[in-house]
Amino acid sequence: MRQQPSVARYLAARMRLRQNLQCGNPVPAEDFRAMLFGAVRLKLLDDVSFYLSSLVRLNAADLDSYSAAFTVLQSSSQHTLAVLAQPQIIPPGVVNKLLSTFASAKQWTLFECTVHHMLASRQKGQFYTLSGDLFHSVAAANQPQLLTQLILSNSHTLSLPIAERVIHDCLRRELINAEITAALCSRVTESDFNRLVFRICNDWRSPTQLYAFWRTLPTNTQQDWAVLYITAMMKRFQDKGAPPLQYVCDWLHCIPADRAAILVQLMHYYTRAKNWDGFCEAYHHLWDLPGIHHV
Repeated sequence: MRQQPSVARYLAARMRLRQNLQCGNPVPAEDFRAMLFGAVRLKLLDDVSFYLSSLVRLNAADLDSYSAAFTVLQSSSQHTLAVLAQPQIIPPGVVNKLLSTFASAKQWTLFECTVHHMLASRQKGQFYTLSGDLFHSVAAANQPQLLTQLILSNSHTLSLPIAERVIHDCLRRELINAEITAALCSRVTESDFNRLVFRICNDWRSPTQLYAFWRTLPTNTQQDWAVLYITAMMKRFQDKGAPPLQYVCDWLHCIPADRAAILVQLMHYYTRAKNWDGFCEAYHHLWDLPGIHHV
């Protein structure tokens, strides 16, 4: 069968390039790049991988080269993993495209390898900015560990809307854990994190999910937020007398001495609900506060 002219030209050029390599003759990067695009057009995966790796070794793999190569290579896990294992930093534009493709196809092994490449590249000074939709996709797939890694791989500060959406996704799917909250805390400004906690406390309706979120907060911030948290819990249960003791007992010891009035209010709630265990728990914490005789 007669070969197409474009195929014949490609094969002849490939033979010349291989002969030069075998003879030890230098091959310029432009020749590898031209062969790469030819192999992409013909969907020759082994050739695409070889030429891209050659460009990587020459430190000449640019955004166009990666983008073109991965249009073919992403159909093969083996070839994709080989490229991701290269020490050369893959351009951010290609990384974002790969992450979106792998998330849509639910190829989480390839997605995770891409994230690991990003984390390694960050240590070399590369910066990545990821879209909020990526975080949503990973949360929707119930991948909490991968979500934590993705948050940490984002080099720049996350906006408050993105961080808030991540928390909402995690709460709805019961994925929230200390690692995710700590990762978010490290990727938003302190003022935005404070706003995030405040909004969750005031707006989130499910006491169970609110409790789950509060249990993930960093220990050094628990006292800062204890009063707001317990006030929010009392608000959630205001029609039922008082929140169940399990939702507040972990936080009573965080109440600062100058806010003892919140414990008095909590005791009032428990009295109305005839929840004497809760009343005694709040009373004991009230009694242990320094300067309680001023209350």
